Amino acid sequence: MKLLHLGKPTLGDPHFYKRWETFGKVYTSLSDAANDLNQIEVVIIDHYTDFDDQHLNIFPILKYIISPTTGHTHLRFTPEKFNGEVLTLRGEKEFLEKICGVSEFTIHLMLKLCRELSPYPTLLNGKTIGVLGMGRIGTQVATRAEAMGMKVREFDKKHNQYYLKGLFINCDFISIHLEENAATRWLVSKNLIYNMKPSSFLINTARGSIINESALMNALIKKKIAGAAIDVKESNYYLNDKVPNLIITNHVAGRAIEDRIRTDEFMIRRLRDKLLETIRVQTEMF
Repeated sequence: MKLLHLGKPTLGDPHFYKRWETFGKVYTSLSDAANDLNQIEVVIIDHYTDFDDQHLNIFPILKYIISPTTGHTHLRFTPEKFNGEVLTLRGEKEFLEKICGVSEFTIHLMLKLCRELSPYPTLLNGKTIGVLGMGRIGTQVATRAEAMGMKVREFDKKHNQYYLKGLFINCDFISIHLEENAATRWLVSKNLIYNMKPSSFLINTARGSIINESALMNALIKKKIAGAAIDVKESNYYLNDKVPNLIITNHVAGRAIEDRIRTDEFMIRRLRDKLLETIRVQTEMF
């Protein structure tokens, strides 16, 4: 079997490619696999790499697309054009409960904001955080925030816009952990941002499109809020590191090496199970 990895191997993991090599030869880029594209059966993609119909067309015998992610926005191909299987982490609730890199990084950003961007160092203890999205990561953030003495207010599908506005008015921190979809695009609007307290902070480790980035930039420049920490951006046009009360990281919240190794190993087990199941079915047919 021949496999192609598109993206970057896990930083600090010397065994990244060796794990996948248990299935066969692993190519590390399109140029590396240039002479064997018609033999590639498995493509492994990280969430920094887009995969579209144009990519799909160059792999005539592709059987598996593997992405160790819960988000699918980088998988831009037409599903009907692919006859194989897509293996991701979406829906793997039991396994994902063990993955906590994003929630830990969120707390790290909160500490950085109140210790480095605040006019004077302040505590998280006693502050109120509004957690937008109470899925796995949002729940983890809420648990960790409570352990640090914070008051947690939740926003989820059951709440309305009036309730959401109250969170932005009253909370010291707003942390975004919502899925990206039509309902959440620009959910964090200019009106909501401008209703925040001048001493409050906004954190986004979910998806850039959830925030109206132009409104956020203006609010930061005008000091309508104390600061923001952004790990994900919808575009590079508005938010930049020239604004002193803004922390920008490059989609690194989920890069903790322990989490990355766990997810790689989990996806390898899933692929192995799929291949064994195929062999079993073929054996039963004969």
